[in-house]
Amino acid sequence: MELNNHHLICMLIDDDSDDQEIFALALKEADPAAKCISVNDAMEGLRLLRSGTVPDIIFLDVNMHKINGLACLREIRKIGGLDKVRVIMTSTAADPAVIRQCFALGAEKYMVKPPGLEPYVKALQDTLKQENIT
Repeated sequence: MELNNHHLICMLIDDDSDDQEIFALALKEADPAAKCISVNDAMEGLRLLRSGTVPDIIFLDVNMHKINGLACLREIRKIGGLDKVRVIMTSTAADPAVIRQCFALGAEKYMVKPPGLEPYVKALQDTLKQENIT
């Protein structure tokens, strides 16, 4: 299925270690060849992105301490060379006003974090199917 030997590189920006762990497990099941860079907060994620790390897709938690996902997304969209990087906002809540704001700031999708591993795998598979890099 892979035409160019490019493995999907995902970046997860989420300050909850449990959420990082279930994401990593779900991603491994959804796409065993995918690589995942997990960072613990927006500042670390922005530092990596500004230093030249360019993932194919960024999964960005909305509710984080220090800098929340909306502020982080605003900064990501200012970084040169990342205009084609897909940003998927993730949250346990589905507040329509927040969702609208995410799209207005340049998010491609808003994904409510599913409860449990299997629904998470399915949600990631659906999201990754839309990825046109392979």
